[in-house]
Amino acid sequence: GAGVALVVAGMLLFTYNPGNGKRTELMGIVFAVCSLFFWGTSATVAKGAIDVIGDTNFIGVYAIVCPAMWAAYWLYTTKGKFEMPKADLRILELSMLFLTAGGITMYLAFANGNVSIVSPITNLYPVLTIVAAKVRLKESLTVKQYAALAMLLVAIPLFSL
Repeated sequence: GAGVALVVAGMLLFTYNPGNGKRTELMGIVFAVCSLFFWGTSATVAKGAIDVIGDTNFIGVYAIVCPAMWAAYWLYTTKGKFEMPKADLRILELSMLFLTAGGITMYLAFANGNVSIVSPITNLYPVLTIVAAKVRLKESLTVKQYAALAMLLVAIPLFSL
């Protein structure tokens, strides 16, 4: 209960901006809540599947199903146009490498550990994201956002109790 309350309060602090009712910001919150649900439930479902079919088979199925779903989304949203900006794509390649390595190591952690322990540890990734965003993207946080981050960091271990 307390962990959920802290997550909700923390997320509201991160996203709430009084007097600015932009539709895109509202949609960002809606998608964040959907992502929270899907990612939050995926760990338990993945652990169940890994226990049945094994980690290697799970990662293999993941390697086929996820890109197929992403490709369908890409085709739908771009109306089938494969246009990439002419730019240095090394950052894209690095992003895909880290995303893939993160997925594989997360599912290996599920296969070899308790999901109730592994999931809170892997879900500390926003801390690393915030540090990287400060360094690479020169983003800064407000006092309110630091408070929200602290609430989220306290909430994560509460879910394991």
